[in-house]
Amino acid sequence: WVSKAARRWLPSGSDGERDMAIDWDGEMVEPAEARHRVLGATVLIRLFVIAAGASAVLIALTADVAADRAVFESVAALSGSGLSAGVTDAGLGGGTKATLVVAMIAGRVEISALLALAAVTASRRR
Repeated sequence: WVSKAARRWLPSGSDGERDMAIDWDGEMVEPAEARHRVLGATVLIRLFVIAAGASAVLIALTADVAADRAVFESVAALSGSGLSAGVTDAGLGGGTKATLVVAMIAGRVEISALLALAAVTASRRR
């Protein structure tokens, strides 16, 4: 999806075409800004996939459930949907609970906000 958007919105021709502003949802933006927006969207998508994968592995290992149920639980926790594949119950282990709590908080706060906070913190340390 992101690569299709990049091909559609980003210029890819002669040097003269690269200097032209791009119509981005009714707003004219420079090619550098358009590339920045696409890169930002790509980072957010990758971050969500990495977080979902990592929490799914932790859930699968700590709760001893099938991979598809673990992936469902982790994506549901990150997206804040409130759905469950039946993995969560009163007898759930501490590691699985902690994984789900962190995923739910990350999903509630929005991964993009956490990424922005991390970027600001990293830039201040330099």
